[in-house]
Amino acid sequence: MNELPEILKDTALISNSGSLLGSNQGSLIDSYKYVARFNNYRLSPHLQKDVGSKVNIWITSLCFNIEPRNEDFDLVLIINPKNRVTKHQKRMVSKYKTIYMPSNLYYELDTTHARQHSENPSTGLFMIWWLRNELGYFNPQSHFGFDFFGKVNAGERSILANRKTRRGGSNTHHYYEDWRPLFNTHNHNHEKRLYNAISEGFTVKHKISIFNNEYVKNLWMGHEKDIEENNSGFGLI
Repeated sequence: MNELPEILKDTALISNSGSLLGSNQGSLIDSYKYVARFNNYRLSPHLQKDVGSKVNIWITSLCFNIEPRNEDFDLVLIINPKNRVTKHQKRMVSKYKTIYMPSNLYYELDTTHARQHSENPSTGLFMIWWLRNELGYFNPQSHFGFDFFGKVNAGERSILANRKTRRGGSNTHHYYEDWRPLFNTHNHNHEKRLYNAISEGFTVKHKISIFNNEYVKNLWMGHEKDIEENNSGFGLI
């Protein structure tokens, strides 16, 4: 089984969250030796002051709506076990050095977090899970736009004022899009809870072993208020 390289400990992870708009973090992001970006990220000139211009590593789910890339990546990390990726998808990344997420980590997160709660973990959350459990590494200082549980910030609000938005149950959108989806496929309150749990040092084994006790009920199930607040959260897609 391929193992994650140590360079990921010196890599900035840049989500596609709309909360990056107005952040002016582009220069800081580009100061990292390695920069990893997710799925259909964009590096348009007018966005670079907020999201940077550098990319060495592509992290992707290779799901149906992922677009092929032309960059010369040092590495591609695929948030799926190899046996779940179609021949067509493999051809998309055949020119790169690729590492597929180990099946055991994928199914541990997918079954405990997603299927138990009828949710779909985001690509960003899968990557955090993978890093934490394979490299034992978790450094929020190198995570940009991972405030998927935050509110709309002032910078984003001013930019969105001139954009078209769709009505719906989610304020989540990608920083490079001028619309918001009708529905969000990720539950940001649940993702926030797991993100916080990982930051506290939970291992895969520990996380599964506590899944039936009172702590987990409080950690995961949430209440109507949580569901309401989730509509203002940001995703890690």
